[in-house]
Amino acid sequence: MGIAVPSAFVSTGDLVSVANALQIMYTNQNKNTGAFPESGPPLSQLGSDTYHMWTMIGTYNYYLYTGDLTFLKSNWPGYLLGMNFVVNKINPTLGLMNSTGLRDWARQSTGGINTEANMILVQTLRTGSFLATWLSNATLATQWTDLASSLTTEINAQLWDPAFNSYKDNITVIPEMIHPQDANSMSLLFDIVPDANLSLVAAELVQNWTPIGTCSPHIFRDVSLTRIQAR
Repeated sequence: MGIAVPSAFVSTGDLVSVANALQIMYTNQNKNTGAFPESGPPLSQLGSDTYHMWTMIGTYNYYLYTGDLTFLKSNWPGYLLGMNFVVNKINPTLGLMNSTGLRDWARQSTGGINTEANMILVQTLRTGSFLATWLSNATLATQWTDLASSLTTEINAQLWDPAFNSYKDNITVIPEMIHPQDANSMSLLFDIVPDANLSLVAAELVQNWTPIGTCSPHIFRDVSLTRIQAR
């Protein structure tokens, strides 16, 4: 939903498959909790906060590219349930999301005050605000914009590590310090990092590049860069 939908829009133009994929998520949504499944049938995996939010961002992307108001209106009640599901995970003391849906892309340390999840929540709220505006709900749009702004402030206050010019992975569940590629990339993509730190984050991300791809600190943190380049 984050990569395939925009890619389809600029290449094949096949957005019918996007609508079908999203509709499966809404059809199989837990109507009690508001949680979207991580994947549709036959796999039908459950329990991912990050995939849940990507479904919501995908809803925004689909409407942005198609203007399919019928689709948006018919699924808006489910969208609202989905937003309540993740917003209710914001820790009122810390002002950051406490992720409890741990399934992700096989990365470590997905739970707790996870930086990647909080970055995605900011984008979920911002795109949700656009959807609410297009549906003439100015109150809700303002509420979500303000919450996204508050989250951005707390991310930069609590999760930025000046010693490494990067965002750290987590402040609650991981015993060692990792500066994740996903969250730091998203800080640039979602315009969360302050202007003064833009070049710092970019420079640190470039340090992970190798001739065959990026060295992810979650996977290769015990493997030297020299060994990876030699392969």
